[in-house]
Amino acid sequence: MQTFGFETIAGDTDSLFLKANEEKYNNKEYVKKCLSQIIEIIKDNVPFPVDTFDIEIEHYIEYIMFPFSEEAIVDIETGEKLKVNKKIVKERKGKKKNYIYLYNDKNELKTKIVGLPIKKDNATPLGMKIFNEVLEKEIIENKRAKFSKEHIDSVINDYLKNKEIMKLLAVEYRVKEFNTYKKESQIQAQISKGYFDGREGIISLIKNKSVGKAGLGTKYCTVEEALANNLTVKELDLEKIYNELEPFIEFIESKQKFDKPKVAKVLKTKKITKIDSSISSQKKNVVKLDKSTNDVLYLKKEIDRPILETVHQSSIEKTIDWD
Repeated sequence: MQTFGFETIAGDTDSLFLKANEEKYNNKEYVKKCLSQIIEIIKDNVPFPVDTFDIEIEHYIEYIMFPFSEEAIVDIETGEKLKVNKKIVKERKGKKKNYIYLYNDKNELKTKIVGLPIKKDNATPLGMKIFNEVLEKEIIENKRAKFSKEHIDSVINDYLKNKEIMKLLAVEYRVKEFNTYKKESQIQAQISKGYFDGREGIISLIKNKSVGKAGLGTKYCTVEEALANNLTVKELDLEKIYNELEPFIEFIESKQKFDKPKVAKVLKTKKITKIDSSISSQKKNVVKLDKSTNDVLYLKKEIDRPILETVHQSSIEKTIDWD
C-alpha cells in the first residue's frame, strides 16, 4: 500500500493498520480501488488463483491507541538486564496485540478492544464496571483513550463510597480454630483470633494499609470497617485494578536518577587535533526538532549509538496515540 500513499503503522496476525500519508488518500472509495488493484496483482502471481479471494476492510478507524509499558533493557551480548550504578535501566515499549480504537457504525462511534487487561477473563468486576460505565463514554466523547492519574483516582474513589462496590474488593476467607495453626503470624490464624475469638469461621475481608483486626504490616478489614473509616485509593490494595486501567493513564515522563560515579582522579583536558570520521557521520543522522510543527521525538536503538529523528504529525497522525 506504500505505492498508493499509505503507511503501515501496525500489524496483528493477518491484519494491517494503514495510515494515509496525505488527506487526499483518506477516503473510502480510494482505499477500495487500491485494494482491488492489489487483489488482481496477487491473483496474477499465484499458481492457482481463486476468484472468491478478497481483502476485507474491517473498520475505518477514527482513533486508535497503542499502550506502552516500561520494560528493562536487556543487553544483547550477555542477555542480562542493563544496569547503571546497580539500577535497572528501563525503556517504554509497545505491547503486542494490545490496542483500543474507535470506529463508526451506522453514524455511532463504538470501541473495539484487543488484548487489554480490562477485557480479559480474570479482570476484576470493579475494573470492568469503571470502564463500561465511565471511561468508554468519555473515550467516545473525547476521541481519546488517555486520562490523568488524578481523574482515574477520582473515579475509583467515587465508586468506593458505595457499599455494593466495596464488596467487590472483599475476598472470602475460611479459617479454622486459632490453636490449629503452627504460626500465629499466618493471616488465617490472625483472622480466627481477631474476628472469631479463636474459633473457625467464614468472612470476607478487604486488604488495606491501615484498618482491621487481622494482619501485621498489611491489614485486613470488613466492608463495614472500610466504609466507616472512609478508605480511599491511598489506603486500599488496588494493584490489580490499576494494572487493568494502566493503559488508559497518561504517561508522565520522569527522569531516572542515578548516583554519580565516584571519580578516582581528575583528567587533564587535551586539545583535539584530529576529528574522528565517525563523529561527522553521526551528525548527519541527527535532525533538529522543530517545536512549532508539533514534531514527535523517536529514539532509534542501534548497537553503536542512538540516532534522533523527527516525524511530522499531520491531522491524520493526531488520531493515533503511541502512549
